[in-house]
Amino acid sequence: MAGATAAKELVGRGFSVTIVEARDRIGGRMFTDRTSFAYPVDIGAGWIHLGDGGNPITSLCEHYKVGVKQAEYHNEQVYWKDGRKISQKDNEDADHLYEKIMGKFEDLRKTLKSDISLEAALEQVTKPMQLTSDQKLFQRYKIYSEIQCEWACHLKDMSAINFDEEAGDKYSGEDKLVTGGFDNLIYGLLSGLKIDLKLKQVVTEIDYS
Repeated sequence: MAGATAAKELVGRGFSVTIVEARDRIGGRMFTDRTSFAYPVDIGAGWIHLGDGGNPITSLCEHYKVGVKQAEYHNEQVYWKDGRKISQKDNEDADHLYEKIMGKFEDLRKTLKSDISLEAALEQVTKPMQLTSDQKLFQRYKIYSEIQCEWACHLKDMSAINFDEEAGDKYSGEDKLVTGGFDNLIYGLLSGLKIDLKLKQVVTEIDYS
């Protein structure tokens, strides 16, 4: 999306623009699967976090007529892998345990003299807690949905010292869900632009001479 936005700005200022993309598609982390099912499924971006509180993505969606709807993030039914429903009480207990783990992590983070990965830090925190197998499984789900999906990054690649769970909350309000495919936003940005788009072009060097 950054490339498409930059291309639109440059074309608007009279520049001749070439977009070089290593993949066989445009969009980067915005990837809508339109072939596997009878409806589009966003594999990459899908949410507009805090979408009704000033997030500019909401305005872009409105401008390019990309459908959005209010998300009911906490209206969920979670299942064990064998198909059993997880009760509301077990879900709430897991939420409380997650908050306890993150509280212990925050205490650990403040004492670190040198950086370690978030994965290593959370392992240090949870190991003495003697969690049951169900608790471990549920916390893997919580950590994945609350951290890895939120930051689009694996825990082993995240800094423990610099991690701030609230850092991304620049805007207020409720989350929104994009309907019909997030890729429509990319196509909207590029629509009508006279650009040279080159797919499957891996850039290995930039020669400024």
